[in-house]
Amino acid sequence: MYLAETDPPAKMTMRGTAVHYEMLDLVRERANEKDWDLIFDSGPNAEYRTMVWERPALSATGVVTELEIGFSPDGRIIFSERRRGGVAHKRVKPNNAFGSTDVCLAALQMI
Repeated sequence: MYLAETDPPAKMTMRGTAVHYEMLDLVRERANEKDWDLIFDSGPNAEYRTMVWERPALSATGVVTELEIGFSPDGRIIFSERRRGGVAHKRVKPNNAFGSTDVCLAALQMI
């Protein structure tokens, strides 16, 4: 798993054989598995953390696909957006505070 030098250490707790990840670590791992390149990271000191990934290969239509994910200070995904050629294609944002699980699952499916 890649962690930038500016990131704090990943908080993983070992309990028996189970390893617990933060959502940020899970998103990074999934993006690496699917060959997305991290092109922007606002860092942990922002009001909310924004990370943007790009597909190195062009899509079937010949345009670049980008994925932007925003994280709250406590590590939850607060929005995700997929863009094709710079134009928003799909955006997921909760209507209320209880949609965080749905937003996380939708973001992981976008990857």
